[in-house]
Amino acid sequence: MRRLPRAKLWFGYRPSQVERQLNALQSEREQVEQQMEDERRKAEALIAAKRLYNAELQQQLNELLAAERAGNSRRLS
Repeated sequence: MRRLPRAKLWFGYRPSQVERQLNALQSEREQVEQQMEDERRKAEALIAAKRLYNAELQQQLNELLAAERAGNSRRLS
């Protein structure tokens, strides 16, 4: 069996070219994963802020309803 020249082992690409491209792709993947993690954290912060805001609105609504009930019960008596 004849040995192929080292430069032709990777479908016409030298191993160093393949390695450089692989490293570039791995770096790009890490950047994308970091961006996804950053976006996930932002989304979680927005969800937490919305829940807090909704809780504050619910508390205000409860206070208004309680005040209305108190006003109605005074009118009835």
